[in-house]
Amino acid sequence: MALADVNPDISLINVAVAVVLPDWQYYQCIKIAPGTTAAEVLEYLNLPEELAQRGISQPLPMGIFGRRITPEVVLKEGNRLELYLPLQRDPKTVRRARAERHAVGRRRPLVKRT
Repeated sequence: MALADVNPDISLINVAVAVVLPDWQYYQCIKIAPGTTAAEVLEYLNLPEELAQRGISQPLPMGIFGRRITPEVVLKEGNRLELYLPLQRDPKTVRRARAERHAVGRRRPLVKRT
C-alpha cells in the first residue's frame, strides 16, 4: 500500500521509527495507512539511502519493540519499528572472557573460622 497515495476516508495509524548509530540517531513518528509493511515504511522515509550514505550495509535486521521481524510484517497502531546494527562481538565470548578475569560468584574453598 503506497503511503503517499492515502485515501482521505481511511483512518491512519501512528507508528514510530527508530535507528541508533554510534554517531547518528533517528526517531520519527509517522501516520501510515493500515496494511503498510515495515519495508514500505523504510522506503517511504528514504532510510536505505540515508544509511548507505553513512556507510551501513543493507539490509539491517529490524524489529518491533525489541522482537525481530521480517520486512513483510504489517505494522499496527503504536508499533515502534527499530533497525539494529550487527553485533561487533559475540556476547557469549565477551561474558566468558569477563568471567575468567573476574571470578565473582564462583565457588571458593571453605575457610574455617576459629
